[in-house]
Amino acid sequence: MKLSTTLLILLDVLAVSAVSVQAPDANEAPALHARSELHKRGCAWRQYGCEKGYCWQKCEQSSPGGWCWLAFNGGNGDWVTCSKDSDCVDRHDNNPSCGNPTRPSGGCSC
Repeated sequence: MKLSTTLLILLDVLAVSAVSVQAPDANEAPALHARSELHKRGCAWRQYGCEKGYCWQKCEQSSPGGWCWLAFNGGNGDWVTCSKDSDCVDRHDNNPSCGNPTRPSGGCSC
């Protein structure tokens, strides 16, 4: 009896976890991070990085420490995803650039 009860509880927890962990829409993902307390566009001191699965880079033209999320197609495509900082450096595939300033979470700032 204890084993079957334990198994039912475990299956219930797994089912709830599977439902609550869904990938966000690729066009909205950095916007979700930008709204969090952790990610209020603090200044960047490194040149690039991977934050919660998305690439960012330091902006040379903005004020010291300004940064932007990277998006393909010159900043108008899908957000660039990553698993570690080195995934975001010197990307030449699909023309990654700072997210277009007209997009949610686009443009450079600090």
